[in-house]
Amino acid sequence: MAQTDLIFLLGRHRSGTTVFRDLLERCGGLNCHEIMSAKLEAERGFYGYVARRVAEDPKWVWPIRHQRLFADYIEELRGEARGRKLLLDLKYWGLNLIPVSEDVTGARPFLVEFIDKRDSPIIQIIRRNKLRLIVSEALLNASGKWFAAAGEVEEEKPMIELPVEALLPEIERLIAMDRAIQRMLMPLSNAHELIYEEMFAANGNFAEATRALAGRVMGCEEVPRAPSHRKMNPEPLSQILGNYAQVAARLEGTPHEWMLAAAV
Repeated sequence: MAQTDLIFLLGRHRSGTTVFRDLLERCGGLNCHEIMSAKLEAERGFYGYVARRVAEDPKWVWPIRHQRLFADYIEELRGEARGRKLLLDLKYWGLNLIPVSEDVTGARPFLVEFIDKRDSPIIQIIRRNKLRLIVSEALLNASGKWFAAAGEVEEEKPMIELPVEALLPEIERLIAMDRAIQRMLMPLSNAHELIYEEMFAANGNFAEATRALAGRVMGCEEVPRAPSHRKMNPEPLSQILGNYAQVAARLEGTPHEWMLAAAV
């Protein structure tokens, strides 16, 4: 089977990987979810596969052997996919979980090398509004709700408060992480970038550029227009943050002030 059956989606939590992965699934791909999840029971997760192999032979517990296990894991997924493309959601922190023998020298992550050698599409999804990303993560932690299906009755959201003094350093850290990943992917011939804020048109449907990218990586002519998930927190931040005035005062006059009033 051609190696281009692997499609990697790379981003942070709450950056839009789920809604884009769902779009690709609706174009015929096999949804492998977040592949490096720490939950052994996660559907089609790598570490659930590792646990099964370790139960058969304890030698597989050693992380340096996980390069081989990852290749075997992909082959198992291919057997399940039966010709469909594999949609592999990979979070930033997951890039370094499988070591390479040269890790001490700062070699690029095994998974980046794996993707590059196979010329697999890798799509980095970036949410530019880091304040909204931080708020979304805080609401997730408060509510336990990961996503909302289109048409689902909206529940009342808890008000949250953000640690004001840590806010600017956290925004800068998140921006620096995006840039580091961009530099890492730059040499790859099949790397793509998708900006969350540009994924959708004004009417809530996917933007044409989003649909074009999905069609290109999937080889799909009929790409759905409407998302099957709705945006979780479209309200103004003043309706979500209990300490909005303090957050606004902290960001005013900084390069990140636009994040307060920007559309979702």
